[in-house]
Amino acid sequence: ENYKLASKQFLKVLKKSPGYIPAILGYATSLERYAKPKQLHDVARAYANVTVHALEQDNTGLAEATFRRSLKVTKSIEGERIDILKLLSTICFNADLAAEIYYELGEEYKKSDTTLTEALKTFKISNIHASESHSSFYSKALYQIAKLTFDQQNKPRKAMELIKSALSQDLGELQVDALILSGQIKENLVDVTGAIEDYKNAIEFPTSSATATAYYNLGIALKSEQGDSKIIENHIEMALNLGMDLTPEAIEILGEHHIAVLKGIHKKEWKEYQESLLKDKSGAGRSGGIMSGSGVSSESIFSSNDPGSDSSGVGQDALSMLEQGAAAYDGSTVPQGDESMDDASFLANKQERSSSAKVNQEKKINF
Repeated sequence: ENYKLASKQFLKVLKKSPGYIPAILGYATSLERYAKPKQLHDVARAYANVTVHALEQDNTGLAEATFRRSLKVTKSIEGERIDILKLLSTICFNADLAAEIYYELGEEYKKSDTTLTEALKTFKISNIHASESHSSFYSKALYQIAKLTFDQQNKPRKAMELIKSALSQDLGELQVDALILSGQIKENLVDVTGAIEDYKNAIEFPTSSATATAYYNLGIALKSEQGDSKIIENHIEMALNLGMDLTPEAIEILGEHHIAVLKGIHKKEWKEYQESLLKDKSGAGRSGGIMSGSGVSSESIFSSNDPGSDSSGVGQDALSMLEQGAAAYDGSTVPQGDESMDDASFLANKQERSSSAKVNQEKKINF
């Protein structure tokens, strides 16, 4: 199917009827089908545009489905995503969506040392909205606030209060990370015994990306307390085997001829080799669209893992809408390219129409 021509046909319909939701949705879905990675920003904006129009017509079910699709596409973008997340933050229309979008925005801000203050602010906003909706992002945002309070603001006692509160909640995949942070804060407060207990608790959970750090920190903490050398060596070896980067302390504990150390050296050399190859190829362009496997899932935004469920609040009504939009593409009036309007001009004026749906973000933050 020629999705590019279909998207142009939808734009022709929209030129005559700008608020016609089936055509707006048809444009977004057809654009997603043929978009290349560099066009994913336009795909995310297109779904956000559907959300705005759906809210104007009080179709909150469709609005939430397209909002979440826009967020999913945004997460698949490699590189700068802050602008799209900021756009989505202006049209989130309930506390649950606000908690999630501000958490994602905080994650993006956290990647740069120059925006850590913004990261802390947005995690706090996420935490406030999550407390209203009883969302899992409440404890996750609390963990991020505690980490930034400790790492960036150097306030271990305040961070300790925050991480204790976070650990009293279900942190999901962040449970091990939170226990490690708690241990690090306790070490800073000269409570090595308490830190060791946290690290031991951390390694009891199913292995995650943070488990190696838990083993390593446990080994180093036990060494500082003159613990059993064999147990210390076992923990450091486990940390290296789980992917922990080699450190001078690990070499000192295990010895330079230990198999785990030799593997660590080989891993470091291989990593440096791969980085040099990537640097050599840095000028090469990427090819292939999102349908080649490098982009987002091609499944419908209305699909569900449970065929009997309708958790999106859209169901068959939204599917019917999409079918109506597709019907506008009748095959006999396919534009040849010269009569299609510019995508950017159609989308440019939509961001300003979202103020009525914006979640109040001016609440007082007390942390």
